[in-house]
Amino acid sequence: MDETSSGNVTETAYYIHSSMPSRKKRQRPLAPAPLRSLKRARQITTTFHRLSRQLVAAQAKDDASEIAKLTKQLDEAGGREAYQQASQISTTIHSTSKWVMAHLVGKGWNRGILTAKEGHGDSDQTQPMNWRPTRLLEVGAINMQLLEAAERSNGKLIVRAIDLQSSHAEIEEADFLEIMPVQHKQYDVIVCSMVLNCVNTAEDRGKMICRLYHFTVPQGLVFVTIPKTCLQLSPFIDEPSFVEILKTVGFEVVEQKYSPKLCFFILRRPMMTYNISDDALRKWATVKEIRRGKKYRKNDFSVILNEADVRGHDL
Repeated sequence: MDETSSGNVTETAYYIHSSMPSRKKRQRPLAPAPLRSLKRARQITTTFHRLSRQLVAAQAKDDASEIAKLTKQLDEAGGREAYQQASQISTTIHSTSKWVMAHLVGKGWNRGILTAKEGHGDSDQTQPMNWRPTRLLEVGAINMQLLEAAERSNGKLIVRAIDLQSSHAEIEEADFLEIMPVQHKQYDVIVCSMVLNCVNTAEDRGKMICRLYHFTVPQGLVFVTIPKTCLQLSPFIDEPSFVEILKTVGFEVVEQKYSPKLCFFILRRPMMTYNISDDALRKWATVKEIRRGKKYRKNDFSVILNEADVRGHDL
């Protein structure tokens, strides 16, 4: 009887165990989940900018141990790939492409540009006129929005998109500070959104602004966006001085507006080139502190203008 009872218990126990649903182990994804948080995206871009600036400073001092440490920290933070993904999240909130295209549609430039056959710009009404495609350069392209707008234009809008590290086959991997303009093929429109603040030195920021001017045809437009903090929290520059720098290079400021986080500028290269005074060049040849206080220690944005860059001697 004991054996039978024992057998029944064993049999019953086996039945209960086999009837319970099995618990499957939750498998971990092979790749990290896609970034969706705007707050996290801002943290990533801020970290990338901070470490990149520190790395440039370490390289200038030839500090091998600091270079190795910062390079490792950048890699651990995801590097430029993570930065690009975070930037793409930001563009879903602040779409520069929509702003640019709305302005081009308003001018009719999405359908091409009417020019005299001798060149671009205002001309004698008796000269023969013709339509040609609008040429647009996007510096620091992180998405396909403007390229897709060009595809829909039936050849009336031609877009060249470049970035230091391409995120798509149609985005050219190139450094705007190094490329050379093609003769007579300057751009009617240049888009430089959230790029100037990513440049690591004041000298290269000045060089970029000068190149934006020289790469644009007379009467051409440049769209620039930068974080508001660059002009509000830097001890070296504010909104009036930044506008003065743009005008020193040669730009006319067509429009400037602000969102809670960003500054938007539409710049135009005028038909006439004006002489730039030596005094104006000297004023922006070095970085000077214009305000002090604890809140101005969070941002070191500044711009230095080099005479050769302003005058386009190397182009």
